[in-house]
Amino acid sequence: LLQPLDVHVTRLNQLQPDVLVGQPSLLIRLAKAQGETSLSIGPSKVISVAEVLSPEDERVISEAFGVRVDQVYQCTEGLLGQTCPHGTMHLNEDWLLVEQEWLDEKRFIPVVTDLRRSSQPVVRYRMNDILHAGTCTCGSRTMAISRIEGRMDDVMVLQGDVTVFPDFVRRAIAGAHPDIREYQVVQLSGTEISLFIPDPAHWDMASQALQALFNRLGAREIVVISAQSLYHHDGSKLRRILALRS
Repeated sequence: LLQPLDVHVTRLNQLQPDVLVGQPSLLIRLAKAQGETSLSIGPSKVISVAEVLSPEDERVISEAFGVRVDQVYQCTEGLLGQTCPHGTMHLNEDWLLVEQEWLDEKRFIPVVTDLRRSSQPVVRYRMNDILHAGTCTCGSRTMAISRIEGRMDDVMVLQGDVTVFPDFVRRAIAGAHPDIREYQVVQLSGTEISLFIPDPAHWDMASQALQALFNRLGAREIVVISAQSLYHHDGSKLRRILALRS
């Protein structure tokens, strides 16, 4: 994973994999390489893991490889969920008891008890993820999840105790312009937000969209500054929305 992208591209062209698995930040780069023809593979299945898969990234990856993007929701505590044949994420309730700590009528934090472990018990372990309850017609009785929004660490709390969920920010950016695909929003303090978008014109539109969002939520003195690069350490997960507040 830590090798340069061109090394991966060369090896993938040689291997011609049937199944492609990776975090969204890597799959996006491979999708771009596929579009530029330096990568030419035809996987029958693409699976996203480790990071939050945004709708816009999912669309780009799916279009590049011509297949649906499935997801596996897994962490140190075990397999928490995966995509069904209908394309919907379901919690792994055959193995887990998942209680819901509701944040509102749609969002909840999962509290997990593993029913099958024979060592290192996991009992009522409160995850740090925000999930959206969903529906599915596949017939499974396990709980459907419409999306994984992010982590509680990604929830912004702005001046005046205004709460901004990651999905609010994601929708504002997506609505600013349909061609915005690479971005990162970082809360630096209660009044300062950093926005990274390579295209200056797109940055202006996204900045205005964020200001409109903050104003609508009641946070009216927020400064959006331009970031020159992504806040991302090599080998770590890329988080498009991040709160660094102390």
